[in-house]
Amino acid sequence: CLHPKTFGHYPEEANVAHEMHESWTSFQTDEMDAWVKNGIRRTTRILGLPYTGFYTQWHVYPNLVFISLDSFRLMKVVVPTSPTTSWTMVRVCSPFGPRRGVLPWIIARISGFVAKDGARKILHEDASIFAQVQRGLEASTSPGVIGRREERVYAFQEWIARRCGGPALPSSIEVLPACNG
Repeated sequence: CLHPKTFGHYPEEANVAHEMHESWTSFQTDEMDAWVKNGIRRTTRILGLPYTGFYTQWHVYPNLVFISLDSFRLMKVVVPTSPTTSWTMVRVCSPFGPRRGVLPWIIARISGFVAKDGARKILHEDASIFAQVQRGLEASTSPGVIGRREERVYAFQEWIARRCGGPALPSSIEVLPACNG
């Protein structure tokens, strides 16, 4: 799986909501390890913030990604620098919340550190597969298939085809089996 050290497993498809729009997609799930959910729940309670329990990711084409959890927000911009390299800028924001006092202040600081450290670990896991991603269809073991979450890749490729005036893409998408490792 893409993030074996941080997320551990991909959420079951039944626990995932996708939105596909002309210029963006989203991925939302409430399936997380219990220790993650409990940590976020405690943090939001101490800071006086609402708790939803959702992880949401938006990809705004072509190169902007937003990630939202109850305890932090992340914005990532990826700028291609060559056909096989890119430059990434990441910003992580962690709220202080409306509650005041020593405990909320300490928890907000710790939450910010945890969010920043977690984002760094996830981005390093992403970087470990970039060479394979850059190979695109050449790396696929199934003709025309890029990855398990094909629908979001397809939506992005469709956007590129429209922007470049290319032919319409085929409408069938093959879904690969779940990766739980």
